[in-house]
Amino acid sequence: MMAGLEGTPAATATLDSKDSFQDVTDVRPFHLPHIWEPKPGTACPDPATCHIELTTVSQPIYDIKDNLDTGLYPVTASEYRTKLKSREAVQQQAGLKNVNFTETDKLNTETCRKINQAAYDWALSKASPKALARFQKHGQPFEFVEDLKSGFGVTGPPWIHDALIYKPSEDKKVVKVQSHYFPIGNKNLGDEPFLETVGYHYCKLLSPARAMEWIYVDGLKEFYGTKKTTIEEIIV
Repeated sequence: MMAGLEGTPAATATLDSKDSFQDVTDVRPFHLPHIWEPKPGTACPDPATCHIELTTVSQPIYDIKDNLDTGLYPVTASEYRTKLKSREAVQQQAGLKNVNFTETDKLNTETCRKINQAAYDWALSKASPKALARFQKHGQPFEFVEDLKSGFGVTGPPWIHDALIYKPSEDKKVVKVQSHYFPIGNKNLGDEPFLETVGYHYCKLLSPARAMEWIYVDGLKEFYGTKKTTIEEIIV
């Protein structure tokens, strides 16, 4: 989904991606996404038959309140801090020409959102019929809004601590989910020392497990918990 090769001459290219769980705040060593094939500095001669091997980095973050072990708070990760190779970088090494970083990544507020939507859709498709029907009747569905761009601070990208946002609507009928993203332009087809950060697109991603837990438990608490008694009912 980050590569966005659909509708391009590289639409039939193949991608082999592996993810590793690492602390994204580590600096010795840095944990960064990487394209291994084609090797940095080179691109596929034929986008249609290109084979790309790459790695990504994710760090699951858990709410500190889960340590209380009360059963009141989610037990799944509240977000994945995920480092991916940028759409620009993947498309360039796939052999596409005139890739525009501004369009592919810099002002792209949709890719992280669409990935999160896919995680939620997966959970909806895997929930039991009974659980899904209950959630659709009583639950607070997620609504995914466009990504927010994080800048670059004195101590590094604030993206690390810019948490995935869960914001109930005013009527609490839905919960709006918003990712922070951090894009970095590519250079020399990625053939740069690791200290020269190039060709990245970082996202705050929704854990599919959190989406499933929301459908079964936490998304029901607002309207499917103990019946709230109104003052009018008390008077009557």
